[in-house]
Amino acid sequence: MVPETPETTDGHTQDIQQAVDSPARENANALRAIVRRCLDALGGDIIGISADEEDDALHAKVLALRGNLQKLREQRRNARSLEESKVASALLQILAEAESLLPPEEVRPDASVATQPRPTQRVVRRQRSLRQVECAPMNERQAAIDRELGFLTLGDNGVALRCGSLHAWGIELGVSDITLQKLVAMQPFFENAGMTYFLEGDIRHACGDLLHADLPVAGQRGGFCILHEKSSECYLPLEYWAAELGVEIRDLRIWVGSRSGLTARKRGGQILRHGFYAASIIRACCRGHIPDERLAHVR
Repeated sequence: MVPETPETTDGHTQDIQQAVDSPARENANALRAIVRRCLDALGGDIIGISADEEDDALHAKVLALRGNLQKLREQRRNARSLEESKVASALLQILAEAESLLPPEEVRPDASVATQPRPTQRVVRRQRSLRQVECAPMNERQAAIDRELGFLTLGDNGVALRCGSLHAWGIELGVSDITLQKLVAMQPFFENAGMTYFLEGDIRHACGDLLHADLPVAGQRGGFCILHEKSSECYLPLEYWAAELGVEIRDLRIWVGSRSGLTARKRGGQILRHGFYAASIIRACCRGHIPDERLAHVR
């Protein structure tokens, strides 16, 4: 876990800033010292590095850290504060760049490192492309529009790769932000200028057949009705049910719990996965929390 003390966190942030911004970053010995202090501040034994190790052992384990990047990403996602998240993100950047900053003759892994688990080529490629120079866009006007919408074009071995924020992909593909957040939980990502970006291929892979499904579309009221023999039932997102019942959305989410709704498109066309709840489910979940006379109007 990342230490909570302000002194440790602030000192670590200062060390990382020195590693990233200082002209001395080209000096291998200075970089090793900075990395060692950062790992010591974070409790480096969690990821297999001790601050008092010899330089050679430190070099070898920095290389082996490629197999632990996912663990660091999870540590960042589980951070209990914004400052902890920034610290973990900055550490990821230092570790990902350590190989390229150390002299070539010093970064060759020994036999013990070769046995370390290696990440998939896909994840390594993502990290390398982020450190490369951004591709010169063929159309400057289109590139400016893309940047404004939340997209970037990065280069990977001469191939232009389009990546964007979750919100940007949600608008372009017609998927709600909350649905995308659940779908891309295990997908690799980029970080640039404090923003998180995903490649188009990863986004489409995560969405799967959802983008091509023939789904119901919400009407003027925000939902839709499904006919059942002689009756019909209304389906609405939770925020609409909360407004109709006059309750807080957070309370309604607690009452609904793990129950799942239907997948459909919102009024604006965005896909909301398992987010449209039937009136019968709402009545059952709210019984005991809301007077029966109010629930009687939920149809």
